[in-house]
Amino acid sequence: MRLPLLLLIVSLSQPASSANRSARSTALTLYVDQQSEGKTLDGSKDAPFDSIESARNHLRKLRATEAENPLPEGDIVICLRGGDYRRMTPFQLNSEDGGSSDRKIIYRRFGEETVTLSGGVTVSAASLEKVTDEAILNRLPLEVRDSVRKLDFRKIGVEFSEFGDFVYWQKGGLTSKTAPRGAIWIDHQKLEPARYPKRNEGPAGDGFVLTGKVQHTGSIPRYSVEKDPVGGVFSYSDNEVATWADHTGVWLYGYMKETYADGLLRVKSVDRKAGTIAVEQPSWYGIGEGGRYTYLNVLEQLTLPGEFYTDAENGVAYLIPPADFSENSTIELSLCTEPLIEIDGADHVVISGINCKLTRNDAIVVKNASHVAIENLNITNIEGNGIRMPTTGERYNAITRVDFENLGGYAFQIGGGNRLTQQFGHSEVSDCRVNNFGLTRAGKSLLRGVGNTVRHCEFSNCDEGAIAISGNEHVIEYNAFTFLNKEGSDAGAIYMGRNPSETGIKILGNYFQDIGNHLDKVTGIQGVYVDDRSGFVEIRGNIFNRVGSGRHAAAFKANGGGHNLFANNIVVDGVAAFIQVHNTTPEEWRKWYEEKMISDRLGAVDFPNSDSPWARRYPVAFAAARDKIQPAPSTNILENNIIIRGKLVDGIVKGRYADPLPTKKNNHLIDFNPGFENPAEGNFQ
Repeated sequence: MRLPLLLLIVSLSQPASSANRSARSTALTLYVDQQSEGKTLDGSKDAPFDSIESARNHLRKLRATEAENPLPEGDIVICLRGGDYRRMTPFQLNSEDGGSSDRKIIYRRFGEETVTLSGGVTVSAASLEKVTDEAILNRLPLEVRDSVRKLDFRKIGVEFSEFGDFVYWQKGGLTSKTAPRGAIWIDHQKLEPARYPKRNEGPAGDGFVLTGKVQHTGSIPRYSVEKDPVGGVFSYSDNEVATWADHTGVWLYGYMKETYADGLLRVKSVDRKAGTIAVEQPSWYGIGEGGRYTYLNVLEQLTLPGEFYTDAENGVAYLIPPADFSENSTIELSLCTEPLIEIDGADHVVISGINCKLTRNDAIVVKNASHVAIENLNITNIEGNGIRMPTTGERYNAITRVDFENLGGYAFQIGGGNRLTQQFGHSEVSDCRVNNFGLTRAGKSLLRGVGNTVRHCEFSNCDEGAIAISGNEHVIEYNAFTFLNKEGSDAGAIYMGRNPSETGIKILGNYFQDIGNHLDKVTGIQGVYVDDRSGFVEIRGNIFNRVGSGRHAAAFKANGGGHNLFANNIVVDGVAAFIQVHNTTPEEWRKWYEEKMISDRLGAVDFPNSDSPWARRYPVAFAAARDKIQPAPSTNILENNIIIRGKLVDGIVKGRYADPLPTKKNNHLIDFNPGFENPAEGNFQ
């Protein structure tokens, strides 16, 4: 995709930190090469250490005696020679291992050599065996029996428990702390579980079937926590499930009631006589008639190249290799159940050019640390999240020029700042590319705390959105968001909501394209969604190209909140530029402010203290919370926008106010291209 001219211009700038560091002096360089041999390894280029831990431990010893034997001034560099460094436990840095503003501790690759921390194993194509078990062959379609191959985990030195089974999870937050199961990659292509229906099949051509009549909705964790929650029972509307010989190990993925809440549930039993399915775990909103789901890990549905089925009891996988598979193909399995790098309390550390792949957990986790830079590396083919920095306080952490590809979860969690004092975190994500994410769990990156920034990044290809915001005074600027929210409903590429203390967010100069999906009868998808009575957001200078789908959809949606500014944006071929929903009474607003969840969230900014930093910075938001009132729709301002082939405002739901309209100033609606070179291809020169 060709990015708009605005984004091309800003992407040419580079963070000042790289230029500043290039001029810094180096006090000491230690070398690591996992192929190193010999009894005398001193970390020199000729006798490098054979592990990263050896270099780290040597540095600890040097620094422990620095009072007697001071090191020269300057940074300390640990330089890794090329290769895949296999890890089943994290490389850990703690408070002993940090640097200072005058001495950074830098872990980087040697020259242009490729260095990768790998949480998996690589096996040869010869590890795949022809299937001879008649019981297995008889369950397979006749036309694929000669193509199916068996991978016996024990024969390649792997216990099935290391690979793992599916893990129950729910989008609403009922997620197991167990790491996701492993994955199989053949020549960098991830195999998918054998499923029914296939993608682009099913009654609606969307890869799902529908739940029938519900006998028992099961527990509903969204509204109550039970000591012994139970799964539901429902009638199946498609009889294919009744033809399968065994339902052991079959799971359901889908939207069991609400189209915005997906999850993964294990099949407990199938009653062919009654035509019902029972699941072991509860769905977040319970099970409802007409829910959309697909069956995963079905041996009888192993029919396409690139699919696989696992038999946990016997520790084997059956698969059909990709079409271009050969005797020279490489097979990789992700096995590590922990992060590959953990930094806890180590300040002024740089991780540069050290790639991460094939972990079932997150790639990098940073806690209780400041001035940490993760830069110039690739994070690929992992089942967890990319980089997590769940920190508070003034941190100045940075994620720069990282390429995230094929992630089970989200790309990053960036934090910093103090909600009570409104101190900025000054942490930043910049110049990153995020592609094909949220493959097995929630995919929205998390922007938290106060005063942090995401800029110059590209987010593409995810069934849900790209960023979820919480906190204050964050800036999201000059990014590209494309091909997102391809599933689900009531969501946005950028999302925030249900917290009246989260204010001061700025979304500036971004490009949104092809946000939405085929679901036209559900609550809509938007580019930016300020949900559940949140507000005080500035959305300025963005381009929205083919954004929005479903009912009540728009480039920007404000669901009940006010004091939002939507200005100087270009909206092309969308449902509408803006929609706001005001459908609750004053009494409902008062009760909402008195809910424990809302009062707790306001307490995070020292509400109801009228002299708190938050109250002084946002006096209008403070007054609304104090008086427990809904802001007038007219506090939402639309000005100086250009809408091409679309509406300015659409689908307003009336409520308390007789005229629930935003304030509109100098907007222009046209039905022609005003001179952009090729908007259909994202070229707005």
